[in-house]
Amino acid sequence: MNVEKTAHTKRKPHAELRKTALSAAELILVEEGLGAVTARRVANETGCSVGTLYNIFGHLDGLICEVNLSTFRQMAEEASRTIRDLPESAGCEERLATLARMYLNFARTHRNRWTAVFEHRPQGPADQRIQNAEQLLFARIISAAGIDPTGANQAEADSLRMLLAAIHGVVTFAINRTIPPADAERYVTLIVQAGLRGYREMVDEGLL
Repeated sequence: MNVEKTAHTKRKPHAELRKTALSAAELILVEEGLGAVTARRVANETGCSVGTLYNIFGHLDGLICEVNLSTFRQMAEEASRTIRDLPESAGCEERLATLARMYLNFARTHRNRWTAVFEHRPQGPADQRIQNAEQLLFARIISAAGIDPTGANQAEADSLRMLLAAIHGVVTFAINRTIPPADAERYVTLIVQAGLRGYREMVDEGLL
């Protein structure tokens, strides 16, 4: 049986094996977490050798990177959909607060996916595509704040990054069950409100 399976696998094109391996890795990660994703486990689920898996992805980091890219794309799509669903009259504060709650709910719903994005530490240099995906997501959030991503000054960008860092901290506590779900949703909304009002005051005072 194994010999027949191996012979059949060898005839499969790399594109097909790549797709199957990605599906297997995603399923393992979603159901069991990042720690369960190993090259041997994915190779067995795919029906190929570990060597073949490395030929396709370079190494295990390459495979996990592809899964994390898929997660970033899902978050970016969810962010765009969230903004589209808001009324045109929605102001900056409402848009950002809604996005913050969306981020919290995404992390709750896709806990293992979300956690893998921040837990994975590649042994080699970081994949540029991950950095590009992060920048794309950040650009969509900046746009939601009514700021042109291509024209944002450093103070605006830094202020939004600090705001997102605070929201991310609350989400992390919520995922680790340190903060009750109802409180987490209220906290991220308050962070947006306080952050924007503090930013406006600093602008008025000439500090930014």
